[in-house]
Amino acid sequence: MGFVIGLCYLLALILIGVYTLFKVKFQYWKKRGIPHFEPRIPYGTLFRNGNKKQHITENLTEIYAAFKGKTPFAGAHFFTQALPIAVDLDFIQYVLVKDFKLFNDRGIYYNPKYDPLSLNMFNVKGNHWKRLRTKLTPTFTSGKMKFMYPTIVEVATRFDQTLSEAVRMGSVMEIKELLARFTTDVIGTCAFGIECNSLKDPNAEFRTMGRKFFAEPPLRTFGRTLVNQFPKLRIELGIKTIRTEVSSFFMGIVKETLEYRKKNNVRRDDFMDLLIQLKKSSTVESEFSLIDVDAQAFLFFLAGFETSSTTMTFALYELALNTDIQDKARNEINEVLKKHNEKFTYEAMMDMKYLDCVINDRGVAYLEPTFPLGNLSRNSIGNLREVFGKLYNLRGECPFVGGFFLFKPVVVATDLDFVKDVLVKDFNNFHGRGIYVNEKDDPLSGHLFSLDGPKWRSLRMKLSPTFTSGKMKFMFPTIVDVSEQFNQSLGEMLHDNSEIDVKEILSCFTTDVIGTCAFGVECNSLKDPNAVFREYGRKIFQPSKLRALTVVLFRIPKLAAALRLSIFSKEITNFFLGIVNQTIEHREKNNIKRNDFMDLLIGLKNNDTLDEEKKVKLGKLTLEQVAAQAFVFFVAGFETSSTTMMFALYELALNRDIQEKLRSEINTVYEKHGGQLTYEAIKDMVYLDQVINETLRKYPPVTSLQRIAQDNYKVANTKLVIEKGTTVMIPAYQIQHDERYYPNPEKFDPDRFQPEVWKARHPMTFLSFGDGPRNCIGLRFGRMQSRVGLAMLLKNYRFEPSAKTPIPMKFAQRGGILAPVDGMHLKVIKI
Repeated sequence: MGFVIGLCYLLALILIGVYTLFKVKFQYWKKRGIPHFEPRIPYGTLFRNGNKKQHITENLTEIYAAFKGKTPFAGAHFFTQALPIAVDLDFIQYVLVKDFKLFNDRGIYYNPKYDPLSLNMFNVKGNHWKRLRTKLTPTFTSGKMKFMYPTIVEVATRFDQTLSEAVRMGSVMEIKELLARFTTDVIGTCAFGIECNSLKDPNAEFRTMGRKFFAEPPLRTFGRTLVNQFPKLRIELGIKTIRTEVSSFFMGIVKETLEYRKKNNVRRDDFMDLLIQLKKSSTVESEFSLIDVDAQAFLFFLAGFETSSTTMTFALYELALNTDIQDKARNEINEVLKKHNEKFTYEAMMDMKYLDCVINDRGVAYLEPTFPLGNLSRNSIGNLREVFGKLYNLRGECPFVGGFFLFKPVVVATDLDFVKDVLVKDFNNFHGRGIYVNEKDDPLSGHLFSLDGPKWRSLRMKLSPTFTSGKMKFMFPTIVDVSEQFNQSLGEMLHDNSEIDVKEILSCFTTDVIGTCAFGVECNSLKDPNAVFREYGRKIFQPSKLRALTVVLFRIPKLAAALRLSIFSKEITNFFLGIVNQTIEHREKNNIKRNDFMDLLIGLKNNDTLDEEKKVKLGKLTLEQVAAQAFVFFVAGFETSSTTMMFALYELALNRDIQEKLRSEINTVYEKHGGQLTYEAIKDMVYLDQVINETLRKYPPVTSLQRIAQDNYKVANTKLVIEKGTTVMIPAYQIQHDERYYPNPEKFDPDRFQPEVWKARHPMTFLSFGDGPRNCIGLRFGRMQSRVGLAMLLKNYRFEPSAKTPIPMKFAQRGGILAPVDGMHLKVIKI
C-alpha cells in the first residue's frame, strides 16, 4: 500500500514538474512582448482549434493570417520549443539572404554514429554543409540536366504505357501513387543507374522503401517530435530518424552499385558517378567517405521522387478543377511539339512557358535571367524597348510577366485593367517612380519627375497652376513668334540644300520655345545651331557607355547614394543653376513680370503656397529647387516635342495622302481665322491632333512607365501578390503596338484617333503622356508646341523621303528618348 502511495506521489511530482516546465517555457514570448497565440499544454500553439489531424502548414497559415502586417515575426510554441514565425517579407529576405551567415543552419537533427543516412546535405550545417554544397553543385548544371533528359523521356514513355493500361481498367484512379512510381523509376535510373521497375510492379523494392520512409506511424512521429525538444538527450539516446530496414537497404544498394561500376569500369556520367569521383579524390582536409556517398544518394532519391510526384499530383488536381487552364496548357504543348516535329526534346520542353507557369503556381511567365544583368544586355541598358518586347510577348492569362533587372525582380504589366489599377485606381500604393535622386550632390535631380512621396505631392500642387489652359493661351503668342523665326531659318537653309536633318532643326525650334517660355531668355538656336542652350541640350542627351553604366548603378539606389553619383555633370548643373540665378536676380532687380513658368517659380520661392485640400502651407522653394524644376521643364519640353514632330514629318513624308489631307485642313482653318495662327485656330485643327496622337502612339518618346509598390499588393482577381518595393514597369510602346488594340499596328493611320474610335478603346491603350494623378504635367504645353510647329511647317513646306531617309526605321540603342540611329534626313520643298 505504501508503495502505491509513494508511486502516486512520484507521478504527481512528475506531473507538477512537467506542468511547471510547460508554464515557464510558455512565458518566453510574453516576456519579450512578441505577438503570439496563447499556447496550450502540451502542444503549444499546434492544433489550436482542437483538430489534431491538421497539417503543420494549416497551423502556420493561421499564424500568418493573424499577424502579417503587424510584426516582422510572430511567436509560436511547438510543444515547449519557442519558434519565431516570419510574417514580413523584408525580414524573410534578411534571414535567407542578407544575414545568411547568422541563419545558415536548418537545425535539423542528424546523428552520423547511429543514423548515417541523416548525414546528408539537407541536414548538416556549418562548414560540413558548405563543403558538401560546393562539391555537389556541379551535378545540377543545365548541361548535366540536358544529359539526363533522354533517360527521363524514356521513363515517361513507359509511364504513358502504364497509364494507358490503367485507363482501360477504369477512368477513375489514384494518381498520387502512380506518379510516385514514375518519379521513383526516374530517380532510380538517374541517381543509381538501376531499373527500379516501379511502373510495372507497384511493390518493387525501391517503391516499397520509399513508402516506408514517409509512412511513419503517428506514435513514432509524436515520440520523435517530443524528443526533439531536448537536443542533447536525443543524441545520448541515439534516436534514429530513418528506420534500420530503410537505412540498410539504401546503404546496400549504394555499396553494390559502387562495386559493380568499379569492377566493370562503368561510367554513366550521372549523380552516382559524381559521388564516386568525390570519394576517389577525397583528402584528409576534404574527406568524402562512403557514408557521405550513402547519405547524399539517399537524399537525392527522397527529394527527387516525393516532391516531384506531389507537385504533379497537385498540378493535375488544379487542372482538373480548371479545365480552361488545362486546355490552354495542352494547346501550348501540342503547338510546341508540332514546332519540334512531334519530338519531346530538351529544347521543346524549354519552349513550354505556360507549363512552367502552371508548375510554379505563380501563373507568371518570365524570361530566364543571366548574370549579372538579369534580362538586360549590354546593348539594351540605355534603351529598354527591346527587353520589354521580349517580356511582353510572354503575356498570357496572368496580368503581368516577370523580369529581372540586375538581381531585382521586375513586374512587367501586360493587362490593361491591371495597368489602370496601378496608374489610377490604386495610385496610393504606386505613386513612387523609384528614380534615383541626390539633391545634395546633384541638385538638378530633385525635380518633379524624380521625386516621390510628400515631396512630389507638394511640388505637383505648387506647379499645377502653370499648366492650365489659361496659362497656355497666354504663352501661345510667344510660341507663334518663335515659329515665324523657324520658318525664316528653314527658308534660308533651303537656298543651299533641299535635304535637311529635320531632327536637329526641330530641336533648335523647341529649344528656343522652352528657353523663352521657361527662362525668358532668347536662346537663338535657330540662328546659331551652336548657341549655348542648344549645346547643353545636346550634352544632356548625349549617349555613352559610361552613362549606360551609371544608369545600371542607379538601379541600386543605396549604392549610388553611397558613391555620391550624379545624374548630371557639374558642367550642366553649374550652367543651369547660373542661368536661373541670373534670371531671378534680373527680374527681381528690375521688377519684371512675364507671367511665364519662371515667374511662377519665383513666386513659389518668395511666398508660401496653400494646400487647398488640407488648408496647410506647403512652404517655399529654394533656389536649387527652382533650378531643378526649370531644368526638367526645359529637358522634357524640348526633346520630347521635337522628337514627336520629327516622327510626324517622317510618316507624312512616307504617306503623301495623309500629308495633303492635313495641309488642306491647316489651310482651311487659316482662311477661317483671317490668315492668322491664333489659339482658337489651333483648337480647330482636329485632323492635326489625330496625326500627333497617331505619331505618339507609334513613336512614344518615353517607351515605358515605372512605378514602385509602396506595400504588398494583392492583384485583383488573382492569388498573386506584388511584394513591397517591387518595380512595376508598364511597356507603353508594346501596348501601343499590340494588334489586339491597334490592328496592323505598324501602319500610320490617324483615323484611329477619331473621337468615336478613340472613345471605344480601353483608356490604357494610349500612354504616351502616362495616366492617373502622376501623368505628364506639361502635356498641354507639349501638344500646343507640336501643333504650332507642324501647322507652320506644313502650311509652307512639303516633305518627301530622301536617299538618307531611314526606311525601315532603325532606332538608336542608347538614350532615354526614342530616336532614329542617324538623325532624320528629309527632302523639304517650299510651297
